Amino acid sequence: MIKENKLISFNLLMDLKDKQAENITVYSSPFDINKTYKVVTTDYLAMGGDNCHFLENQFLMKQLV
Repeated sequence: MIKENKLISFNLLMDLKDKQAENITVYSSPFDINKTYKVVTTDYLAMGGDNCHFLENQFLMKQLV
């Protein structure tokens, strides 16, 4: 969800300026470029749906049954 130039997702906040992310926080802590983060999303988005082509082929996907 985008609200007042802030991209908001569960425990993820960032400011958007000229289509670039700034002031990124994860669980209220500054984003660390050297840390590994897990991303959970739907198959639809992971396969590039809704123009999320940046997610295609980026993650090892596992299907839980």
